[in-house]
Amino acid sequence: RRRDAFPRFEEKGLKTGLVSDVLASGRKFSVVVDCTGSANGFDSALNMTKPAGTLVMKSTFAGNTDANLTKVVVDEITLIGSRCGPFRVALALLESQRVKVHGLISHRFSLAQAPEAVAKAAAPDSFKVAIRVAPSASDA
Repeated sequence: RRRDAFPRFEEKGLKTGLVSDVLASGRKFSVVVDCTGSANGFDSALNMTKPAGTLVMKSTFAGNTDANLTKVVVDEITLIGSRCGPFRVALALLESQRVKVHGLISHRFSLAQAPEAVAKAAAPDSFKVAIRVAPSASDA
């Protein structure tokens, strides 16, 4: 959604691009992950999925949505719902530092600073805001 966020992912070796540019190019992918939680996001993701491809829905819609599932049937697209993953595996990967997350959190706040954190999360220069709910050594 935001070009200013691209460097965070490009430095990790990932290719980036705006959804609108990808849709305009007609490019399709074997695997697409929709994390938007919106009907428009699902529609865009569906239109970026190759025939016989896989669309992973990593979000929950608020309410019902009018989805045209004809494309899913005609193009034989596999839909996979994924709400949460195996936390033990995820935590082990984070602890071993095999998953590089440095730079993904743009701002950190203590629980006492929660109102400031919520305001910062809405600011254009924010990427991901974290709130510590328990004191850490750095809070001393």
